[in-house]
Amino acid sequence: FPQGLWWIKDRTASNQHQLVDSVRGLDQALTTPTKGGNQQYISPSGDSVAWCWDASDPEKTGFNIITYTGNGTKRTLQTGLNGNTDCVLIKAYGGTDVGGYLSNSNWIWWNKDIPDNQFFYWQQGSALVNSSGFFDGSPAQNGPGTLTVHTDPDTNGSSSVYGLDYVAYCWTEIPGFSKFGN
Repeated sequence: FPQGLWWIKDRTASNQHQLVDSVRGLDQALTTPTKGGNQQYISPSGDSVAWCWDASDPEKTGFNIITYTGNGTKRTLQTGLNGNTDCVLIKAYGGTDVGGYLSNSNWIWWNKDIPDNQFFYWQQGSALVNSSGFFDGSPAQNGPGTLTVHTDPDTNGSSSVYGLDYVAYCWTEIPGFSKFGN
């Protein structure tokens, strides 16, 4: 895809999972399960697997990539999707790291079957976490084409952690094409 997200895992080497997208740059990767910001993309050395999402036409594919700079204030972002945000993955990746938080930033994952004010730390094997500091209730309630983030450093900074750049991978269900559940 000329525009999109590529999630790549080297199956023979011990490299981390790497998420590369057309918005942040093809030489930049966010790795998991580790924390932290952008890393240099490392090409697989052997057999690998990749999951890919096309973001060239969000209305057709139900997927889009948005970036924003944290400001520590509850705010509503435009996702470019026709429907509600049914699944979202957010990660701080760079910017002005005023509070020294970037190296410890978490992956935040949510989908429409997770209760309001709950989410998963993607890189941890923990159960659902309760917090109203990440989203406004549930992202699906924000209405078509929007995503509201609060002031937690993992989604939008706070009074002591601001100026970080974030990427949000946003999906909406498209009947007969994509579905999210548990």
